[in-house]
Amino acid sequence: MGGTKVSVVIRRRLKASLCAALFAGALVPTDAWAHPLHTTYAEVTVWPRNGMLRAMIRVFADDFSATALRSYPSGARSSRDFERASYTYAARRFRLTDAHGASIPLGWCGLRRDGNFIWLCIGSDHFSATGKLQLTDDLLQEVFSDQINLVKLTAGGRTDHLLFAGGSGPKEIKLPAT
Repeated sequence: MGGTKVSVVIRRRLKASLCAALFAGALVPTDAWAHPLHTTYAEVTVWPRNGMLRAMIRVFADDFSATALRSYPSGARSSRDFERASYTYAARRFRLTDAHGASIPLGWCGLRRDGNFIWLCIGSDHFSATGKLQLTDDLLQEVFSDQINLVKLTAGGRTDHLLFAGGSGPKEIKLPAT
């Protein structure tokens, strides 16, 4: 899908979501409408010559925290538990696979809180995949039916933008050879 088509689709979905949220918020003013748009934004950068890949993923803190901690017991949660839960969730929902469907492991490189957002970092310092790969980003799509995930992918001097919405499934990406 070309950049212009993606921009039009994104603008239409964002406008429709904003209108619906504003209308609903006018009828029922609650904290649930603090951010009526359910989005994530990821910047994926690949340095083929250095064998590195980094994905910095911005999520709304409240949405993500509740979702990531679902599988952890509610008693005595520590910041380490939150980091483990965050990585486990992100690695299941934001993933790369090769042409044969094999998962490409991405390790945890941390998180940071920035106001209402959390930035998650996953990646690899030993990344050697090239050619056609599949990227899946279905973060929070099991929670919010209107979830939209945007990905900016930069590799080998080329930048692509991907849109994941409504269970759209994996997208093919092509990485340059080293």
